[in-house]
Amino acid sequence: MFGNEVVCINYKSGKYYWTENVGAAVISLIESGLSDAVAIAGHIKNRYQCSNVDIQGDIAEFINTLRSELLVVPFEEPRVSKVSESALLSQNSSGKKSPYQKPVIEIFDDMEKLIKLDPIHEIDGRGWPHLKNT
Repeated sequence: MFGNEVVCINYKSGKYYWTENVGAAVISLIESGLSDAVAIAGHIKNRYQCSNVDIQGDIAEFINTLRSELLVVPFEEPRVSKVSESALLSQNSSGKKSPYQKPVIEIFDDMEKLIKLDPIHEIDGRGWPHLKNT
């Protein structure tokens, strides 16, 4: 995360992804342990100005995109949420809610070959610098 932006990389596909604002907030909530679109939509409503928009549908669509790109995977066991009250009620510095915008994720594949060349693909389960036995 970089402020209100998130950049993700899928090393297997070679794609990288960018989102901001509501999309970044959704990813942050998922990282904190929330996985249900209804619960995430409730937190987004607390954080953003929303009027008669299908937030739950927007969030479900966004999460489905994250799943289809293998950026998130479902857990079989429920996780305990680590979302703090301050994170849930976070607003901009003026204390006003930011305007809601449908979360979108931009997908880039222009560096696919370069990302796949990264030696990180040749390490074992212990991580860098332990290379796989060939």
